[in-house]
Amino acid sequence: VLLLVLGAGRLVRSLEQMEQGQLAVYHVNKHTLVDFFAGRNAWSLADSVSAKQVLFAAQANRWAAGIGRVDSFSPEAMNTAGMYCRPPFMGLFNLKIALIDDARWLRGQTPAVPVDVLLICQNPLLDISACQRRFPARQIILDASNSWKNTRRWKAECDALGLPCHDVREKGAWVWAKNNHNL
Repeated sequence: VLLLVLGAGRLVRSLEQMEQGQLAVYHVNKHTLVDFFAGRNAWSLADSVSAKQVLFAAQANRWAAGIGRVDSFSPEAMNTAGMYCRPPFMGLFNLKIALIDDARWLRGQTPAVPVDVLLICQNPLLDISACQRRFPARQIILDASNSWKNTRRWKAECDALGLPCHDVREKGAWVWAKNNHNL
């Protein structure tokens, strides 16, 4: 009977993992590290972060999600298993993200493209109001690759605009889960 109960528990957990969708922006000082989980598939977007730093920042979350292997990818055109990437846009299931790592994404006269999350990384020279005109977002995420000076300024701009802002240095990893509707 005990083995039956344990087996049933493991089966339920495996079924949950097959349906999961998660995006995590981790705190790795002076670096960008983002994981995308779609079922048992996982992809990681990282800059020059060391393997030791990746393990320290992300391994516990990966184990908790039942992820064994994580594929790296660069932000080029990609469309697979609930995830897409076409710079500067990325998406995981119904979550729309604009990853802004350079002010070039704000130039030009193209129409505004609403997104759920604006992820600012690699310390681009920009202001939040310009980002909001181009990519109206429901939440701003600032990763640890940005300078303290710019992060402070962007947080003040978000406060002035009434925009939710998550600084991973201050608040830790930002995690979105498909079934939690935490936006």
